[in-house]
Amino acid sequence: MGWYLNPSSGTCEEAISTLTYVEGNFTRAKHPNNLLKPFSDNMLPRSFYTETLIRKSSIDYTYGIDSFYISDDTDIYRLNKSSEAIDGDQKKIFSVREGSLIRNIDFEVLNEYLYYVDENSTGERSIAALSLVAGEPARKSKVKSQVDVFLIGAFYSLIYSPNWDEIFGPQSLPNDHFSKKSRLRYFDMHELVSLDPSGDRLCWISNTSVTKIEYLHFKAVESKYFDRGVMDLPIMINPMSLAIGFDWIFIANFTGIWRFSRSCSDRGISRER
Repeated sequence: MGWYLNPSSGTCEEAISTLTYVEGNFTRAKHPNNLLKPFSDNMLPRSFYTETLIRKSSIDYTYGIDSFYISDDTDIYRLNKSSEAIDGDQKKIFSVREGSLIRNIDFEVLNEYLYYVDENSTGERSIAALSLVAGEPARKSKVKSQVDVFLIGAFYSLIYSPNWDEIFGPQSLPNDHFSKKSRLRYFDMHELVSLDPSGDRLCWISNTSVTKIEYLHFKAVESKYFDRGVMDLPIMINPMSLAIGFDWIFIANFTGIWRFSRSCSDRGISRER
C-alpha cells in the first residue's frame, strides 16, 4: 500500500497497514502511526471525478489489489493505485440501467469480484457481482434479491434485509449457497457496520445508541458492548462510517476521523480534521 516516512529513522519504509479514506475529491492513505503528521500520505493522492451524485450524500468507496473503486449514483469507476496520473487513469467500468441506483460497493480479493447493491426504480434492492479478473471484460451476475446491506470479509459475509437479519458464512460468494450463522436485531445505516478482521465478530453502531459500539460473536446469541465503547456524544454528530482494525476502531463523520484503542480503557482521539 505504498511507502511512508519513518520519523525515528528518517527513511522511507514499505507500509504494511494503512488507513484509507476519501477526502473531498481525493483518495488518501496514511500510516496508523503518522495520522496527525503533515505530508504523511503513503502515496500520491489520487484525484477522482463523478458524474451523478444527487441521490446519495457521498460516494461509495472500496479498494482491491491494485485499484481504488468509487461509485456515484449510477456508475462505478476504477483508479489505478500505481499510476503516475493524478486521476489514477480513472476509468468507468460499469453503469446501472436507467432508474437504478448503486447503494454500496465492496471488493472480494480472493476471486476478484466487486459486489454492489442495485436498487431499482421501485425500491427493490439486490446484490450483484462484477467479475474483475485481469484481462477479462467485467461480467455481471445477480447474487441475491431483497437485500439492504452486505459486507465482504475474509471469513464471513453479512447479508441483511428487513425480512431476515442474518449473518452468513463462511465466505461463499459469489455462489448463492449461504450457511446461516446467527441473527441480530435491527440496525440502521449500513455504513456503521463492520466485520472484525479476526473473522468471528460483527460490530455496529445502533441507530438507538450512537455513542456505543455493539458487537456480536457469530456463535453467540446476545450482543455486547465494548468495555470502553462509550464515547463523547458532541464529537460524534452524524457518524457516517465504522472500521475495525486489529488494534484500533475508526469512526468518521463529515468533519473528521477518530481512532480508539480496542484494548486501552482511556479514550484517545488520534485524528480530527
